[in-house]
Amino acid sequence: MACNCSKEHYNFDKAQYLDFNHLYSHIIEPFDSCPYCATKHIGYALVLFDEVKDKSRYIAQVYLCYKHLEKTYKEEAKKCFDLILDFLRDEIDKEKIKEVVKIVHDLTSKKVKNIDKEENLYLENNLDEYFRSALYILAAGELFSYEFGYKDVNIPYIIGLLQKAAEIPDEGLKYRLRELWKNIEIDQLKDDKIFYFVASNVFSIRKNELKKI
Repeated sequence: MACNCSKEHYNFDKAQYLDFNHLYSHIIEPFDSCPYCATKHIGYALVLFDEVKDKSRYIAQVYLCYKHLEKTYKEEAKKCFDLILDFLRDEIDKEKIKEVVKIVHDLTSKKVKNIDKEENLYLENNLDEYFRSALYILAAGELFSYEFGYKDVNIPYIIGLLQKAAEIPDEGLKYRLRELWKNIEIDQLKDDKIFYFVASNVFSIRKNELKKI
């Protein structure tokens, strides 16, 4: 995600405070710790929530926000992930979204230094495998279609997310996902709406299964 943190303020990739006048050339990648990128994603999610009837893009932006928080800001990351759980339960509360937006934005005023060890929370591992797969596909779609100027940085993450998404016991969807990342590898993806179509299929399959229980 394009943001000023790649040039100044903090080197969040190393979780070490830098002087404000220091220019740092590292480009922030999708899963790097960065409250500035997290703020942009959660703000984007809030706008999408208001503008778009289909909430799939909204929840993908929430997930990308969460990934920028989970290593360094664990409590805030958990609050962000709660929004994903609310989405899956069809219990979306806009006031709760706004609360998380403020919590994440407030992190940009904090200075982080000398963190010895960073570990991913990987809260998504607790999700149903089909819901987790759909979340990865939607996040890949956001990284592919809506981050201008970050294509080279994002492509490995996009392909990786799609491969993770393919870890479900549905051969048809596995093939669709493989076809998708292969087309991305050779820069031959014709229609980026395919991300949202495939994710919708994954959601539908699992929700239909749950209705039978």
